[in-house]
Amino acid sequence: MDFTSWPLRRRMLACGAVVAVLAGITVWAGYRNGWWGCVRADSQARALQAYAADPTFALAPPNAILVRESTLTGPCVPGSSQTKEDRPTPEFALAFREYDVPRPYARSELTTLFDSTARAAGWRPVGDESNGTSQVVYCRSIDGTVTWLGVGSTTGDGGASVLVAIDGRPGTPQC
Repeated sequence: MDFTSWPLRRRMLACGAVVAVLAGITVWAGYRNGWWGCVRADSQARALQAYAADPTFALAPPNAILVRESTLTGPCVPGSSQTKEDRPTPEFALAFREYDVPRPYARSELTTLFDSTARAAGWRPVGDESNGTSQVVYCRSIDGTVTWLGVGSTTGDGGASVLVAIDGRPGTPQC
């Protein structure tokens, strides 16, 4: 008996069953492999270990005092309607260090302090050098994930600070 001789209802049920099985396999594979913005916790842990070991992340400006250090990971929320900007957590994994410094730093000073170490560690500078901000941004791939390193200087009511952050961005095609 061939498939075309089956009654229409039976053929539709058989096709529906095949589609359901294939959809289930696809969803399972997506969850298992980190598609759709979902990542496995072991990938995040490896990323945070790599961030902590990065020589650029260990740099601090002269006379800086470490005041805050943290790592954050984003949960897997398949099908979430939240945009990246609305999420209270990072998309993948984030590590940062904040230092109190005696004075704010200009972009050229941050480049002088961080650039040679960043480039030696495989980071590539990105962005416009004349954008008027007091930050430098680098990019590279870590464990197959596009990752951004940002170093910025700010001033506020509490004085001047320098923030060094590394943020992985799965799904970003390239630096």
